[in-house]
Amino acid sequence: MPRFRWVGLLVVGLALVAGSGPGPEGRASFAGLPPPVGLGPEATPLQDLMGAVERIRQLRFRRPVATKPLTDGALRRLLESDRREQARRFQASEKILQLLGLLTPRQSLWPLLESLYREQVVGVYDPRSRTLFWRQGTLGLTERLTIVHELSHALVDQNFNLASYLYDREVQRDGEARMVRQAVAEGDATLVMLQYQMEAMGLDTTSLADLLDGDSSAVDQLLEAFADLPFGDDRYPPWLVRLFVAPYVDGLRLVLAAFRQSGWAGVDGLYRRPPADTSQLLHPERYFQDRPGRPVPPPVPDGGKVFDRDRVGELSWLVWLEHFTDRSTAARAADGWDGDMSVLVQTGPQAWEWQAVTRWQSETDAQEFEQAVRRAMERRAQVARALPVRWDVRREGRTVHFRVATP
Repeated sequence: MPRFRWVGLLVVGLALVAGSGPGPEGRASFAGLPPPVGLGPEATPLQDLMGAVERIRQLRFRRPVATKPLTDGALRRLLESDRREQARRFQASEKILQLLGLLTPRQSLWPLLESLYREQVVGVYDPRSRTLFWRQGTLGLTERLTIVHELSHALVDQNFNLASYLYDREVQRDGEARMVRQAVAEGDATLVMLQYQMEAMGLDTTSLADLLDGDSSAVDQLLEAFADLPFGDDRYPPWLVRLFVAPYVDGLRLVLAAFRQSGWAGVDGLYRRPPADTSQLLHPERYFQDRPGRPVPPPVPDGGKVFDRDRVGELSWLVWLEHFTDRSTAARAADGWDGDMSVLVQTGPQAWEWQAVTRWQSETDAQEFEQAVRRAMERRAQVARALPVRWDVRREGRTVHFRVATP
C-alpha cells in the first residue's frame, strides 16, 4: 500500500475544520490504544495494533495473522504472481493504452507498475496466503499506519473472505468488478487507519465521517495530499498514478457514504452486496439507489480475432479524458455513464483495433461524451511518439460508438 505521509496532512486539516480541537471531555478514550509515536518506551507490538484494529473496526480476529518480512524479493514474487494470473489481460491493457495514446509503442505497462509498487509499497496483506508482509525495522508512524491498514485487510478477510471477494473467477474476468471490490477493501482499511491516527493524536473521531463529507472537496483533495506518490515524476504518467490511488481515494468515498448511513454495519454490507461498477464509487448515491450501469452488448468487429472483451467504466473514461482535456471537461463528459462494453481485436500480426459501445443516461450526456472524445483524440494526434492510429466516434441517440485502430 502507499506510504502515508499524506495522512498527517489530512488529520491536521480535519482538526482545523473541527475548530481548535476537542476539550478533555471530547477526547477519544485511549483504553487499549497504543501510545502515540514518541510517547511509549518501546515499539508497539503487533498484538496491541490488532486490538486497536478490532476495536475501531468492530470485528474480531478469528485466528492469528501470519507475518513475513516484505523484502524486495517477496514483493517481486507477489507482483509476479498477479502478473502471471492476468498475463493476457496485461497484454490487452498495454495494446489498448497504446491505441488510446497513454503509452507509446515502445512503452510496456508491467515495468511501470512494478517500479511504482516497489517504490511505494510499505506493507501488503495477501488474502490468498493469509499473510501480512511488511518492511520490518523501526516501528515509526508510517510503519504503524501501514500495519494498521494491512491488519484491517486481515480482519476483514477473516470475517468476509477477501480471497473470494477479490479473486473469484468471474470477478477476475471483469475489470470493473475488480476495481470496485479492491476499492471497497482499500477504502475500508483507509478509514480504519484514519481513525487510528486521529485517536493517537488525541482528536475526537465521533464525527470523522461528517468532517470528511462536510466539505464536498475533502475526498478529492486526498489526491493532492498523497505527498509520497510521484505526481510530476516523469517516470510515471499522471494517469497511472491516478489509477494507482483510485482504490484508496474513490473507495473511501463509497465507504464513507456507507459508514454515515449505518456505521460499520453499513461498510460490512459492501462485502455482502458489492458495488457493480466505478460509477457507484464516483457517485455513491447510485449504489444506495441500486442503479448500476446497464448491460451493453459487445461491439461486433468486421473481422480479425477477438483478443479481449471487457467493460471500460466511468472511472477509466474519466482518467483518459482528463489526460487529454482537463478535469472539468472530463468530469462533465464521464458523468451520466450508464454502461459500456469494449472489444480488442487483432486484425494482423502487428495490427490492432479497439471498439467501445457506451450508453448514457440522456442524449445530452451522450453529446458531451462524444465531443470530449473528439477533443481528446485531436489532442492525442499532437503527442510526439504516439502510435499512429485511425479513429472515429459517432452517436446514435444515447449510444456512442468509438473505434480506434492501427493504420
